[in-house]
Amino acid sequence: NGGEELNWTVNVGGGDFFRLFDPSGERQPHAAMKAHYRRYGPCLTEVEYSGQISEGIEHTKSVSIARTNDLLRATYRIRLDVDKPCAFSRFVIFQVGADTYNKTYETLFAVGNEEGLLSQWKTKRGGARYSSSPTHLPGEIPWISMHEGEPLSSAPIQGAWANRGIILRSWHARLGGKPAGPWVAEYGNDAGGASSATVDIVPPPSIREQRPGDFVEATIEHIILPQSREDYTGPDERLKTTLEKKANTWEMVEREANGNNRKLHIQKGELLHSYPDIRIKSDRGSVSFTLEGGLGYVPITITGLGSPNEGKLKIDDIILDQAIHGNDFWQTNYDSMSKTWSRTYNIKTPEKKTVRIGFD
Repeated sequence: NGGEELNWTVNVGGGDFFRLFDPSGERQPHAAMKAHYRRYGPCLTEVEYSGQISEGIEHTKSVSIARTNDLLRATYRIRLDVDKPCAFSRFVIFQVGADTYNKTYETLFAVGNEEGLLSQWKTKRGGARYSSSPTHLPGEIPWISMHEGEPLSSAPIQGAWANRGIILRSWHARLGGKPAGPWVAEYGNDAGGASSATVDIVPPPSIREQRPGDFVEATIEHIILPQSREDYTGPDERLKTTLEKKANTWEMVEREANGNNRKLHIQKGELLHSYPDIRIKSDRGSVSFTLEGGLGYVPITITGLGSPNEGKLKIDDIILDQAIHGNDFWQTNYDSMSKTWSRTYNIKTPEKKTVRIGFD
């Protein structure tokens, strides 16, 4: 926020999912799109978009943002299924920015995983083509850093500029009829008449056809990062300390990948997923688990409740109370299919410590 309290970061937007181009280079548009607003907030948003591409390809994308006080983390849970053969000249599973929309240019890209940096390189502007061959993303937590960002326009800016990052929290795919890991490539972008570069997550380079039974299922975090300590005026001391040492480098994304790696041990309840929220189906209204890891405020959702007012969340046996105006710190949602309720909270996790979490 540019050193000015409560000011906005400048728009460093641009991104897209499942861009498919036929063998002649013609893009196959998304069709029959539907939007389902599952959660409006304020603790956690969740909107699901579904549709078709070409003939025989179905896809869904669930998009979420959680309440926090440090930085923006958008989480995408994506799924694509293929029913008919489909040859392609280019297939982008996910990209930041987008072919048709990008508002910033990062001069350095880097890739790594839970063990650290794998490679870093200087980006190339424009050209509407890939600047190099795709690179495989190995490891349990692959990440991509887009840093040293700068405006594409010479016009004066109001607020802070920012960097971007991508973290793959989960990945399962079958492409070309066989298991496929994630690959990354830099694409020269000329969107809006301004040359820049995007990061594309793509299939293995040998694959040029989707076959019946192919699929992609992944959970992706898209993060927006302050470029300096002065750009962040919030209260998160861990972020302030990190920015003093690592601002405007790939180490900020590595910190997110490892620091927000949520390690869970469930004693009571059923774990549904860990991102964007830790979502647990209650056992007759009761949940118990331990959590290690987490940055900012971690969202926790308890499902399968009989009423919107059922139960309280406890952290190390102490009832969570973040109230300012009564019950204003948790969110409830109704599931019309199961005819049950859920409760969502955002909890601040201590650094390098396991916490006990219960609900009843």
